[in-house]
Amino acid sequence: MTLHYDFELPKRTGAKPTTTPSNPHMQLDQQPKDRKLVDELIQRKQVALGMTSQEVQASLGKPSRKSSKITAAGKQERLEYRDRMRAARTLQEQEQIRNQHHEQMQSRAKER
Repeated sequence: MTLHYDFELPKRTGAKPTTTPSNPHMQLDQQPKDRKLVDELIQRKQVALGMTSQEVQASLGKPSRKSSKITAAGKQERLEYRDRMRAARTLQEQEQIRNQHHEQMQSRAKER
């Protein structure tokens, strides 16, 4: 999935972030936090890599399920938002949910 923004990401200042072959995304933790970018994503009900669990929940609401695990790269949290689809009793209800989601995505695309 590719995210497209109609605003510019902030320029990184200071030393070049350190990464390792086993953890190329280590630099996300070294990126200065731009509250304006995060606040705009929350307002649009969108998320991006590097957002905290609290920021994701502020954007998408309370998840239906939370889990976490510890790996060599650190703690990983997973938030699941599937209550509506799981509660659908028929294929028609599932299709209706998909269509509503598709309409929301088209509406967001037109905003840009």
